[in-house]
Amino acid sequence: MAAAEGPSGDGELWQTWLPNHVVFSRLREGLKSQGPAEAEKPASSSSSSSPLPPPQSLTRNLVLGLGGELFLWDGDGSSFLVVRLRGVGSAGEEPALSQYQRLLCINPPLFEIYQVLLSPTQHHIALIGIKGLMVLELPKRWGKNSEFEGGKSTVNCSTTPIAERFFTSSTSLTLKHAAWYPSEMLDPHIVLLTSDNVIRIYSLREPQTPTKVIVLSEAEEESLILNKGRAYTASLGETAVAFDFGPLAAIPKNIFGQKGKDEVVAYPLYILYENGETFLTYVSLLHR
Repeated sequence: MAAAEGPSGDGELWQTWLPNHVVFSRLREGLKSQGPAEAEKPASSSSSSSPLPPPQSLTRNLVLGLGGELFLWDGDGSSFLVVRLRGVGSAGEEPALSQYQRLLCINPPLFEIYQVLLSPTQHHIALIGIKGLMVLELPKRWGKNSEFEGGKSTVNCSTTPIAERFFTSSTSLTLKHAAWYPSEMLDPHIVLLTSDNVIRIYSLREPQTPTKVIVLSEAEEESLILNKGRAYTASLGETAVAFDFGPLAAIPKNIFGQKGKDEVVAYPLYILYENGETFLTYVSLLHR
């Protein structure tokens, strides 16, 4: 599947008609229907040390681009509204402002989505909330314009809940950050940082059991090269808030507890803490 890009051959024509497209009218109406009372309603109380932020304080990222198409998450309909930008309105034709495809979740998420993330292979989209994460599998494409299932107006999409039992049984925990494991060669994996100061990596093949667990306050037990003072920092209430992967790097294999002086490749994982400090470790799903 082609990488995300702007529409080819259409210049910036789509920018003039896109704001008038029916999908934006639909989304605007959905926001109006919430009303100010619902938008300002405080989050329910919880015994968690990391309480849920009020809805208005969340930064939402509910749009992504893929191959000249715009994906907009419709929370009310538990679906993506997909607008094709490439080739629309070319050759002097007026763009069809009512045409779009709807990718409907067969099993919709039971939590509010505040971020959507395309996988490295561009076959899946992570639907991320504070109280859970679900992965939508993109359907097949065919036909003249390579649209989903030949251009059907509504396409049913399978979804996979990640760590569903974990979030259901641990009601006080929240999801602080999530990202795709950057490898395109392995089966898709999603990485979760939760409010208990633990990073868990899940495979889509086994979505309820983590492939790898990194306890950030006890990283020395995981043979990771993080500052030993971090456990003390965590005991004072300083916990991780975000992380990011760097490009593959060659590192000594003894970092993973293996004997020998040979090198192996692993992904640098940069972990940001509440106090602004950043710690570095390395992660490989091939060397544990």
